[in-house]
Order: sequence, then C-alpha cells, then structure tokens
Amino acid sequence: MNELSRRLKELDPERSIEWSLIDRWPTHPGLVKAFSHLITEKLQTYPEQDRSRVMLLFSAHSLPMV
Repeated sequence: MNELSRRLKELDPERSIEWSLIDRWPTHPGLVKAFSHLITEKLQTYPEQDRSRVMLLFSAHSLPMV
C-alpha cells in the first residue's frame, strides 16, 4: 500500500482517480458478510442431515510483487 501511495502521487497528482483500500481485509465487515452469505447459500445445496459434516476449505493467495 505504501508503494501504491507513492505511485499515485507521481502518476495522479490531481487525485483524479478515487481509490479505496482495505487495510485489514480478513476482518472487514463487508468481506465477512459476503463470505458468510456465500457459505450459507452453498450449504443449502446439501441435504439438511449432511450440512454439519460438510468440510470447508479456504485458500487465499497474495498478489506477487514485481
């Protein structure tokens, strides 16, 4: 984010591009709500008696630095 800030000052000194950054994305309420909604929605596709045994796998990948 520091590099992005530096580059923005250089490439867009008038601040014509509006940016929004989420510094702590794993705890951002919008992301938590979206994940919760998607998980709940997907669990509904399983029979009710099987839902408590469904295993969830989460994988997150960072963006490579150039």
